Amino acid sequence: MVRLKIPVPFLHGAEHALPIKKPMQIFGENASQSLVARLEACGWFPDRIASTESYATKLQKWYGITMHARAHTFLQQFGGLSVRATGSESFMLIPTKIRTSQGKGHLSWDDPSLYPIGYCRDGTILLINTSGNTFLYWDYLQTFARNEFQTLIRLTGGN
Repeated sequence: MVRLKIPVPFLHGAEHALPIKKPMQIFGENASQSLVARLEACGWFPDRIASTESYATKLQKWYGITMHARAHTFLQQFGGLSVRATGSESFMLIPTKIRTSQGKGHLSWDDPSLYPIGYCRDGTILLINTSGNTFLYWDYLQTFARNEFQTLIRLTGGN
């Protein structure tokens, strides 16, 4: 009987190991599969880049506010989506659809670092500051989430 020696390279060394699927990174955080699925159900996909030019131009013209980097990054990835948390109103991540109580040309909030990133049909405005904190505005300012990642979790009804 002749014995053949067959090399099995994939059993030796990490360079031949099967790749381990890493959790998806969203804003530097490991996103759960359920969060990714909820976002995909809203039309989002990895590496999505939406234009923010019309948002920046219109809001600059109407309200005199300039889009900062955190708002730009958030809206590039999620702008234009309709996000619905279970049992609650949906948020449209379209900042040009906001309406303030005084109408175009007047902001209802005093802090110029707050930039609108979306709205709810009841008139609530979702805002982001230069640190990534998000707020809700409807007659008064209320903290919503401490960063963009937590904002997405709350908007999609996750935990």
